[in-house]
Amino acid sequence: MVDRHAGRIAASSRKTLRARSAIQIDRAAKRYFDTLLFELAKHLDDTCSTRFTRGDAHILLNKVLYERSNANRKQDFSSANSFIAREKMVQTVLN
Repeated sequence: MVDRHAGRIAASSRKTLRARSAIQIDRAAKRYFDTLLFELAKHLDDTCSTRFTRGDAHILLNKVLYERSNANRKQDFSSANSFIAREKMVQTVLN
């Protein structure tokens, strides 16, 4: 009974660590996203040429969208890796 309880505590601790890691990844991505948007807004304020501004805005917005999707992809990989590790651990315990 003590072993089961310790196992539950360990599993709960691992879930907490994974959740914290996912939250940290998401917060870092959002900070970077906000920084890129701020840079874009600042650049738009500093520029006078419409054609130049549109071209730069397009490039910066694409960069923002790419970085955001990349952060989401990393978070998905992190979740998948933790799932695989959990399945391997279960198989080890069962064997």
